[in-house]
Amino acid sequence: MFNKKSFDFLLIALILFSGLTLFAEKTNNIKQLPTQKLEVLNRLMDASLYNNLDSACYYASLLEKESELKHNIRYQTLAWRGLGICSFYKNEYYKAEDYILKAVTLQKENRDTTGLANSYKVLTGIYWETERYDKSVAISFKALKLYEATGDIKGIVSSYNNIGLLYKRLDQPDKALLFFNKAVKTALSNKLSYNLGNLYNNTGLVYKNLKKYTLSLNFYRKALKEYKKDSLLGGIATGYLNLGNLFAYHLNKPDSAFYYYNKALQLSKNTDYTHQTDIYTGLAYLYSQSGHTEKSIEVLKKALALAEAYNDADIQRDIHYELYKAFKNKGSNKKALAHLEQYTQIQDTLSLEKAKVAIANLESKFENEKNKILIRQMQERQHAEKRIRLLLLTGIILLLISLILTAYGFNQSKKKSKLRRALLENEKGQLENALQFKSRQLTSQALMMMKKNRLLNEIGNALSGIKALPDEEKQKLRHIQKQLKKGIRSEEDWKLFQHYFEEVNPEFFRKLLDINSRITPSELKLAALVKLNFSIKETASLLNISPDSVKTTRSVLRKKLKLQKGDNIYDFLNNC
Repeated sequence: MFNKKSFDFLLIALILFSGLTLFAEKTNNIKQLPTQKLEVLNRLMDASLYNNLDSACYYASLLEKESELKHNIRYQTLAWRGLGICSFYKNEYYKAEDYILKAVTLQKENRDTTGLANSYKVLTGIYWETERYDKSVAISFKALKLYEATGDIKGIVSSYNNIGLLYKRLDQPDKALLFFNKAVKTALSNKLSYNLGNLYNNTGLVYKNLKKYTLSLNFYRKALKEYKKDSLLGGIATGYLNLGNLFAYHLNKPDSAFYYYNKALQLSKNTDYTHQTDIYTGLAYLYSQSGHTEKSIEVLKKALALAEAYNDADIQRDIHYELYKAFKNKGSNKKALAHLEQYTQIQDTLSLEKAKVAIANLESKFENEKNKILIRQMQERQHAEKRIRLLLLTGIILLLISLILTAYGFNQSKKKSKLRRALLENEKGQLENALQFKSRQLTSQALMMMKKNRLLNEIGNALSGIKALPDEEKQKLRHIQKQLKKGIRSEEDWKLFQHYFEEVNPEFFRKLLDINSRITPSELKLAALVKLNFSIKETASLLNISPDSVKTTRSVLRKKLKLQKGDNIYDFLNNC
């Protein structure tokens, strides 16, 4: 029956309903705000996107706020695409994906075919960097289909080129050549010189990898001709560099290689510093092959100075290793060791940075997924509230008939129960996602420790091979070897591993110690690795002991856990 609570509820709904007309009138009177400021911010964002990332991100954020304030969908889409590209260049790939997908949603709603195709191109790179190669190729074909639908020849050529590059990276040279050839034919048949130099150059690179050096040389020369035709200094420098590398490393023609390297060097001073470092590395190789070790070292030092000036750690690492080999061949063991130590330090730093980026991206992905769940929950609540309002209005129109109110109350109770079940399912999904994320952290940490130990062991073995050294240098060498062993036995790595492990298996170590309080820390580490189903060889690498020692420790652990002959230790630990 109708009661006071129902009456109050319906009265509120009636007031809301009465206000809808006034709200609609005010909305219709809102005038279109000027878009000059939005266009200025968009142009500033575009102008700085590829040469000043911080400025581009700043303007993109301003454009997002202004476009949202002025309800301008076009510029909001452009802002999200700009923020996606900014996040991509900052290696925040899942954050970038979130922005681009928001832009894609609006572009689909507004049938912005060109904008959608451009967004798909950005997604291609995001999926590639996050190792979702199948999605990267699939989205490239989507972009191609859109460009074909609009007759955008430049877009079609660019898509063919991108697909070719993807297949090249996937080590499928036949498919790569097929799409590079399609791009060239499309460009030539439409009298379009756009990107021809890069297409010929990419084709030459594929043939070089296939060891078809004559064909590679032919396409490199075609690329150089196109770069010269378009007066592209960077392209010309690249053409000379590729020809120099081909003659130096594959065709064994040092005179031709010197000629092209010097031509490239003259141009590269006005283009990209990486061209110069590549040229110096090629020249160093030629000098080394001809027995001019001093000249080889001289040009490598020039390359190192450039890499240091531009703070390029990857190039610095590679050049330190080349200098280590050069000084070792020269017999200057002291200088060789110094460069080897620099190489080791930079390699270790880069490995840690890559691990941090990978973990940060996993955390970002987890946060994005969590936010999406929260948004869905909010949308469900909004839909539920909307349904409630509609039902209340229906109750007013039907003059508060008691029978309908009773049916309405029953229906609402049922929907609330269903909503509660849905929320519980969502909460369960969040917990499962959190557990999966922590498991990935644990596996990532173990793999990073294994790779680090393997690398440090390899370097230690290389150092052990150096014999002829003065006493002073032998002492330094022993110090370096001691540091390497210390790095292999780093307790900090194990503390981080234990932290992730206990998040996934909170009661594991306590249960083992309840069984036998005399279990040692080393045996607890072994037990954790057995539970994770690591092989004896992998366990030996992580603990830095021999496989036989692993077997011995396992046998001791079985006795302490009171396992009988025939009991499977993995099954026992997996149930703890």
